[in-house]
Amino acid sequence: MTEVSERPVAERNRLLLLIGAGILAVAVLVMFRTGFDDTVDAPMAADLPDVGPVPDFASIQDVNVMKEAFFDYLLPVIEAQNEWIEDNRAYLKDLRGRLEAGIALRARDLTHLEALAGRYRVTLSAPVGLAELDELLLRVDIVPPSLALAQAAAESGWGRSRFAREGNNLFGEWCFTEGCGMVPQRRLPGASHEVTLFDSVGHAVDSYFRNLNSHPAYEDMRELRAASREENGVILGTELVDGLEMYSERRGAYLEELRHMIRINQLTRLDLPEEHLDAASVNP
Repeated sequence: MTEVSERPVAERNRLLLLIGAGILAVAVLVMFRTGFDDTVDAPMAADLPDVGPVPDFASIQDVNVMKEAFFDYLLPVIEAQNEWIEDNRAYLKDLRGRLEAGIALRARDLTHLEALAGRYRVTLSAPVGLAELDELLLRVDIVPPSLALAQAAAESGWGRSRFAREGNNLFGEWCFTEGCGMVPQRRLPGASHEVTLFDSVGHAVDSYFRNLNSHPAYEDMRELRAASREENGVILGTELVDGLEMYSERRGAYLEELRHMIRINQLTRLDLPEEHLDAASVNP
């Protein structure tokens, strides 16, 4: 009697397992066919390492040792910022794929898009279209480590300037509200700018990235970056330098200084993925 009664139960359980497996298989197929993950969200805050206050680089007598110390100090923050940006790019590409497939965006996606659009100075329409996402993808992109390090070194005197030591300002950024920063000692009469004070080096790096990725003055740099990404998928600092002429009143001389700093310190290797490192001996 026991044997007869257990068989239908076993067959029913087997049938339920088969049905469940079928449903799972269909779900997996749909996921791979569409390429969308409904759990994808925008990472809205960069997890930047706390590297502490700017060290006393002026106390390092050996120039080469001082340079290496400067790069080692700043590079982890730059890499973390770029990683966060890459995560946001992946999120935006996912949303673009949804729109192309006619899939409505979720409410939380629209909230995240509004935050990203505000950060990167992009105006969103209602409903959000592909053009806005394409503009965001043009702006939400990395700054090559070689370029960020070269600009930090040039603007802060290798971290030894008063603005770097007292205000964590490594990129020479200005502000224009009285009391917003430090007044330059050699500011021209009638000028009102101050050198921005930052709470941390992380905040300074974040502001620098946002500046290059959103300010109209650096639109050429963003176009050069998009072209590099489209052509070979590798973005080199030397290829973006020409788009930064408006960063300094020294114009061409400043651009040449950046190229020289990248070349002489062999910084291009930091821009290359591991699979391209063998080619790093070719120094642009």
